[in-house]
Amino acid sequence: MKEHRNNGCSIRISIICLALLLGSFLMDTGFCLAQAPSLKVNLKFIIDDGNREGAKISIQKDGAEWKAMDSDGKKESVDLDFGHEFLFTFSKPGYIVKKIYFSTKVPADVASKDAEFLPYPFTVTIFKQPSAVNMVVFNQPVGRVAYKSTIDDFDYDTDYTKSVESELKEVEKKIEEIKKNEEVQKKAAEEDVKKKSAAADQLAKAQEEAKKKAAEDAKKQADEAKKKADVEAKQKAEEADKAAKIKTAEEAKKKADV
Repeated sequence: MKEHRNNGCSIRISIICLALLLGSFLMDTGFCLAQAPSLKVNLKFIIDDGNREGAKISIQKDGAEWKAMDSDGKKESVDLDFGHEFLFTFSKPGYIVKKIYFSTKVPADVASKDAEFLPYPFTVTIFKQPSAVNMVVFNQPVGRVAYKSTIDDFDYDTDYTKSVESELKEVEKKIEEIKKNEEVQKKAAEEDVKKKSAAADQLAKAQEEAKKKAAEDAKKQADEAKKKADVEAKQKAEEADKAAKIKTAEEAKKKADV
């Protein structure tokens, strides 16, 4: 029994030593077992002037396809493992595509402090793709998010944002001009439709009035013709009756003379 207990104690000591060695190795490599396993990202995907049919969010992890989600317009969340690079792509048929780069890599000393970060929120808005605007600028990410030691948290790379900001503003300006022109054309087309509809209504009304007048004239002519025919028939009847009476009187006279 004694020997058996000694063997069990030796095994437990060996396991504890192995755990300590493994923990020391992981700490040296910049990874901490107690670190939060992932960073929660809260997304808000806005479709400018459109419904959500076909709207998608796809995510690459370290350059490989990782996850795809249909967007229902509600706030969506995704957990990103630490130590990786992610590329979010926001798309919808007929709309421009926007991408956001997100790195969850943190320095070893940050990881060793059991760092826990609040959920990171960001909003992306996409709009219709005008054929007259070059969208090359949107082939690259419009924003980059990574850990910043100055604030000990994740945030946008302002230098990168500035580098694409002028191009983004130029594109957005062109799109706004196109939208205004489309609105003017749409309004003009609506006014034209209204005018044509009003003209068609007037024409239909005039035709209906002409049809009604023609029917009234025809009825009036028919009534006058009937009235005339009745008068002529009455006259003929009276003349025939008068002629018959005269004839009867003449015949009676002849008989009387005889």
